[in-house]
Amino acid sequence: MAPSDSRKRALVKWSNPQKNFCYLTLPDQRDVFLHRDDFAGEWPPQYMKTVIFELVESGHRSCPLRAKEANIVGAEKS
Repeated sequence: MAPSDSRKRALVKWSNPQKNFCYLTLPDQRDVFLHRDDFAGEWPPQYMKTVIFELVESGHRSCPLRAKEANIVGAEKS
C-alpha cells in the first residue's frame, strides 16, 4: 500500500525494548509515542530509521501524540 497524505514520517529517537515502546521525532521536533503493538516489523526499530505511521492524539500528558499502524519506510506492504 502506498503511503497516503495522512501518514506521517519521523525518526526513531530512542527505544526501550524491555517495555515495548519507543519515541519518534517529527521534523518539527515534536515527540511521538510508539508501542510495539502498533508496529509491523522487527522490534525495536533501529535508532534514526524513518518510520511511517498514522498520527493520533492520545491525550497523554507526557507525550500527547501516538503512532498507529507504523512501519519502517520501505517495508510497507505493496
